[in-house]
Amino acid sequence: SAFLLFLVQPMFAKMILPTLGGTAAVWTTCMLFFQSALLAGYVYAHLLTKYLRVNAQIGVHLTLIVIAFLQLPLNTPDLSASPPQPVLWLLGFAVTSIGLPFLMLSASAPLLQSWFSQTKHPNHENPYFLYAASNIGSMLALLSYPFGIEVILGLGKQQHLWTMGFGIFMACLAVTAALAFKQRTPPLEIQRKEAIEGNFWPQRIFWIVCAALPSSLMLGLTSYISTDVAAISLFWVAPLALYLLSFIIVFGSGPKMPLRPQAVSVLTLATILFFLWGVSEGNFGSQHFYIYVGLHLLIFFFIAWFFHGKLAASKPEASRLTDFYLCMSVGGMLGGLFNAIVAPFAFNLPMEYFLVLVACLFLPYKFLRNKNKSLDVFPEFNKEALPLLALIFVVGLGVDVAFSKFGDALLRDRSFYGSMAVRQMIDPETKALVHVFAHGSTNHGAQVMDPKAEQKVARGYYYAEGLFGDVMKGYALHNPSPVNLGMIGLGTGAMSVYARPEDTLTFYEIDPAVVAIAENPAYFTYWQQTPANKNIVLGDARLSLNSAPDHHYDVLVVDAFSSDAIPINLMTQEAINLYLQKTKPTGAIALHISNRYLDLRQVIAGYTLPSGYQAYCGQYGLDSKANLNNDFKYPHVLCLIAKKDTLPEVIKNNPLWQETVRDPSFRPWTDDYSNIFSVFQLK
Repeated sequence: SAFLLFLVQPMFAKMILPTLGGTAAVWTTCMLFFQSALLAGYVYAHLLTKYLRVNAQIGVHLTLIVIAFLQLPLNTPDLSASPPQPVLWLLGFAVTSIGLPFLMLSASAPLLQSWFSQTKHPNHENPYFLYAASNIGSMLALLSYPFGIEVILGLGKQQHLWTMGFGIFMACLAVTAALAFKQRTPPLEIQRKEAIEGNFWPQRIFWIVCAALPSSLMLGLTSYISTDVAAISLFWVAPLALYLLSFIIVFGSGPKMPLRPQAVSVLTLATILFFLWGVSEGNFGSQHFYIYVGLHLLIFFFIAWFFHGKLAASKPEASRLTDFYLCMSVGGMLGGLFNAIVAPFAFNLPMEYFLVLVACLFLPYKFLRNKNKSLDVFPEFNKEALPLLALIFVVGLGVDVAFSKFGDALLRDRSFYGSMAVRQMIDPETKALVHVFAHGSTNHGAQVMDPKAEQKVARGYYYAEGLFGDVMKGYALHNPSPVNLGMIGLGTGAMSVYARPEDTLTFYEIDPAVVAIAENPAYFTYWQQTPANKNIVLGDARLSLNSAPDHHYDVLVVDAFSSDAIPINLMTQEAINLYLQKTKPTGAIALHISNRYLDLRQVIAGYTLPSGYQAYCGQYGLDSKANLNNDFKYPHVLCLIAKKDTLPEVIKNNPLWQETVRDPSFRPWTDDYSNIFSVFQLK
């Protein structure tokens, strides 16, 4: 049950990614559903064990398991347009598609432990070692997905394999339930009634807090890592696997390690991290990627180990087992609720990860300070911890307001697709007034606002002497007839400078917040100043492009980023087939693939193209340091797909453009299959 439960999580999220633009927020929202469904499963298990005898529990649970099995296999969503409320749509789709199977798997673990505790087995009074076993199954699933299943199988085969696994689980559960029924000990009902008497709310609050903080920290860390690389299962799985490993250690049947070393490690490593963060001003280069991410993961692991160790040390007798798991599930769900709903609403900056990290330092600190172990007295901990959490949240709001209203920031905003900012600065060399657009931690564009004569000069990646300029000169500006230009990804709207009065310019943008920035002349004027016939199509480009006429565009530019991550659904063979369908035979497709961690040229080279077409890739300015003193013209990697016999001279004669060579060992990316390991690099 645990293996299937955690195998379906990255698989389901990957199914959803193309529909919602490949953003990292998909995983955070999916985790909110998973944790909520887990809570619902634990409530269901708690109510069954509280009000029904074992034979009735078995009958109800097996019946619902069969109904859940009949709903399989899982289906990929089929939408004609992006949903206006992606969070609500995703939660609703998850409930209707995977809700009951996930609920039944969630409830099986506490139910099996409860049934075990009512048998004649010598260890029936301490069934918690089975919780460690379930976490081993969960961890095996998480590790097998990105390193094995995802690499070998496409999504379609994954879905059918999971359905087969559910059927095997159903058969095993029926056998186990029969054994539990045969060896049951009815007198435990009296013990349970006696055990639930008394006031356990201080203890329950302690369990909830100790479960909520590591849960929120895990989600915050996952988003923090995946925002700049890619929204992929690898970066979802790593923190979650460490999270589960901490449960395995503390709930296992072996000797328990003292928690003091973990508390010391947490405080020491956190001090190092905050020092490095202050020294580097939060800007860690790609060459330090492993060290930086490794430090975050190590801190998180020790925090999870410590908090879950406190949970294990305070676990109740077997008769209150489902109550214990229910409180842990409430905490996990609250952590997910904070990251997926509360934080994006409350903060313009993605600061929830560091706020929760600071909050997580309190319990280890108090643990080391309290030599008499009074922290095990739950009311005393709750009396200090709950006001502190409220204080940290209020301080976070104050910091968010301060950074949003003061300094060089003209605007800070946040949406489902990420955080963004518009900053104002003075070029130290030319003394020009410049506005810079940042998405996440990556600058996506810039414009010189003063002197006004410079406003029509494209900055960022899109300047005339760069590779974007080559494409526009070769396929648009040289054409005496009006041309149709399509741009996937709006950004600052800098590509508008290449459109002439008679041309038609169409931007495809998934994020309404980006549209609001590009259309506001107080931030950028590229869009306002273009003389072309122009329009913006709001929604996912893959879905929106279906309604565009075939062979319509002279140039189709794919330039969609979330921070530094490129949505994988825009880079698959099916996506390229769609782009070719919408582009004129004499036109071209330009794909911007600049990334600090991924070399996507092999992906471009791996496409199956129509006869006469060829892919080219170029690098511009990578030998120079990419910084804001470089006249706000950034280095970039751009690829081109076009017919060889119509290749313009400006590209044919430029040695920066090179034909791609396909690697026979490279497996092409499709909507069904993609492997991020094959393109991962560190510069």
